[in-house]
Amino acid sequence: MKKVLSGLSVFTLVGLAFGLDAGAALTACDVTKYDIANGEAVYAKSCKMCHDTGIMKAPKTGIKADWTTRLGQGMDILIKKSNEGYTDVGNMPAKGGNTALTDAEVANAVAYMVKQIL
Repeated sequence: MKKVLSGLSVFTLVGLAFGLDAGAALTACDVTKYDIANGEAVYAKSCKMCHDTGIMKAPKTGIKADWTTRLGQGMDILIKKSNEGYTDVGNMPAKGGNTALTDAEVANAVAYMVKQIL
């Protein structure tokens, strides 16, 4: 049993504890298909104000505890909620209120934030 548990990521265990699909737990590989440099630029322009301070219950960038339950949802759900708005936990408007952003730019920003804690 110990050997099995040591092979599981903490995010997989958290996902299992919350009844989430274990396959949805994120790893560093999940962010490699995104443009992290673009995500950082989008973050600095459109996401930083809320995600650096935690305004309106925004998970703070780089604070793993703020993201634990969200990570178990997987990248597709995080990106979908970021594009459409995320009101079930906080008050994030669609695309963080910057409707000029493309879906890809939002995805890159989400990947940038996730990368900060993986």
